Amino acid sequence: MQLNASSAVAYDFTGDHRIITLLRGQAYFEVAPDPARPFTVVAGEVQIKALGTAFDVRLGTEDLGVTLTEHAVRLQVDALDGTGTEIREGELRTWVPQLKSVSVAPADSASSLAWREGRIVLDNAPCLMWSKKWAAISTARVTSQGGR
Repeated sequence: MQLNASSAVAYDFTGDHRIITLLRGQAYFEVAPDPARPFTVVAGEVQIKALGTAFDVRLGTEDLGVTLTEHAVRLQVDALDGTGTEIREGELRTWVPQLKSVSVAPADSASSLAWREGRIVLDNAPCLMWSKKWAAISTARVTSQGGR
């Protein structure tokens, strides 16, 4: 497990399960398959069950994103009657609680995993998004002049 800046987790590993609760922020997981001890990440009302895989979970204030880099995971949302869906390698699933919807898109791993190398990648993103990402990793102040 690798944690991004300002992230926090709790864990519960016993003889029959491995559970990580993402309390805030973002984490990357590389998980060895172990049917006797399933690995689950809980983030808000979402459960991500690993199927021997590598994936990133970002718990935002307005949404939750799961980016799959290897194999597959099962995404289960309590607010959707506990129904689940499998996420495949190269996919990004985003849960928006206010809309009660899960969207799927091709994952942009270079952007979503850049934090693991100490980088921020934003392509054609609004300044507000850039400033939020910057504030999560730095105490330095950034100002804008001329509305750009």
